[in-house]
Amino acid sequence: MPGIGLCYEPLDLPKAKFDPARYGAEAGDVLYLCAQSLYKYLPLDDAIYPRIAKEVPRARFLFIGAVGIEPFRRRLERAFAPAGLDAARHVIILPPLSQADYLGLNQACDIYLDSVGWSGGNTTFEAILAGLPIVTLPGDLMRGRHSAALLAAMRISETMADSVDEYVTIAAQLGSDRLLRMRGAARVIEHRSALFNDRSSVRALEEFIATRCLAR
Repeated sequence: MPGIGLCYEPLDLPKAKFDPARYGAEAGDVLYLCAQSLYKYLPLDDAIYPRIAKEVPRARFLFIGAVGIEPFRRRLERAFAPAGLDAARHVIILPPLSQADYLGLNQACDIYLDSVGWSGGNTTFEAILAGLPIVTLPGDLMRGRHSAALLAAMRISETMADSVDEYVTIAAQLGSDRLLRMRGAARVIEHRSALFNDRSSVRALEEFIATRCLAR
């Protein structure tokens, strides 16, 4: 299949602004969107967040949870404590949101942190639609390479990490440097049209069915 193999039609972004202060964020915070289902986040990766927070004191990591919230919160508390940090100061777990609020949340955040090992698909598309810089660490399996494939299609490689250490470095640099964030967002906005409404894969599937399947 050509391109990314699917025709993605973007949703309309809401006109009403989403206010993260409703859930405890404060002015001046650097908002990292961590939008995957909580079961995608493995305990072996919990240390990523305090490592970033060490470099970005105003970092806030915004997760979204429906089930398993308290065990996940306790895990992060245990991860932040050895670094001398209070997880409650840096971690916000939002409840499930309406579609409009979720898209508004993307627009309100500064950086999208892809989950390690099992990356985002639709959530990454939505973050790209909102113009967020995407930090990802491609995994060995396909499920850990979706976000990397989208970045590759946009010819953006500077926020694709080769290791956990580089993932932390990229995320911390974006969080510490507003101009760098703005440049990253501008790159996403400039190149995101390569991902949307691409009908080449639809035409290719039609041709395959017509010539390989129906012809039999």
